[in-house]
Amino acid sequence: MRGRDKLYQGQGNMLIKLANLIPVVNESNNKQINSGTMIRFLAEICWFPSAAINDYIVWESISENSAKATLTIKDTRVSGIFKFSTEGNITSFEAKRYYGGKTNSKLETWLINMTSHKTFDGVKIPNKSNVSWKLKEGDFNWLKLEILTIDINTTKK
Repeated sequence: MRGRDKLYQGQGNMLIKLANLIPVVNESNNKQINSGTMIRFLAEICWFPSAAINDYIVWESISENSAKATLTIKDTRVSGIFKFSTEGNITSFEAKRYYGGKTNSKLETWLINMTSHKTFDGVKIPNKSNVSWKLKEGDFNWLKLEILTIDINTTKK
């Protein structure tokens, strides 16, 4: 399977192909996809921390170790909760996200647990994460991720 989850000017597109040939998901520009790609973008600022200071993201302190981030693009707004260790490392991100990209998709809890951190180019970020859907039938762990290399704040192509 190969997939792409794209956000451009507030519009989302999700394309997943089997063997990189046969589309199994090809949804775009509906409320569920737009919201889902915005939430994914918000979660991924953990890998590109300078994005957290953009004016389209508003932060609200919840507790000593958690903060709510709200991303607004045009008239669409999404939010998620970042949790931090006492050392300041991001430990998790949680949000309500549409489970699927169809217009009848339901909001479910989407959780990313950051299990390890590493310094790349002088910036410490989560390098290992588990992504799960918290469904009523039980947890669906759909991604284990490890970042091996990353270019941060570069104009190289």
